[in-house]
Amino acid sequence: TNTQRADLGITVRDVTPSPINPPTESPVMEVVSANGRALTLKLRSVDSERRGKPPGVHGASLFSYVGATPPADISAWKFEGSTTRTSFVMEFAPTVPAGSQVWLTSFWFNPRSESGPACMPISAFIAGGVVAAAA
Repeated sequence: TNTQRADLGITVRDVTPSPINPPTESPVMEVVSANGRALTLKLRSVDSERRGKPPGVHGASLFSYVGATPPADISAWKFEGSTTRTSFVMEFAPTVPAGSQVWLTSFWFNPRSESGPACMPISAFIAGGVVAAAA
């Protein structure tokens, strides 16, 4: 019985598991470095400097927008993918012109893929290079 299991120190299965609510806070996104078309990014909790995700968070969805000002409507952003890591590299396609301003945002999601609020957009510039003339 469950009483006997508890007396023996064996874990008794919880028949009514605790619900995992959608995240209530937005992540903080930081650009760690820029190398050509690749941006190294880091996500963290608002109240923490540690690199782990907040409790109940499974991962983050990532979005980008190329332009002078970020749109207020999330449907205007380009979905870049999802990650379960807090440090990652986002590489932009060659179709994004060198010197373009890109805006980045993300939001946490729980194991049921329920999302929380998006973070404040941050911006970066896609580096441009000098092309050597053909000899």
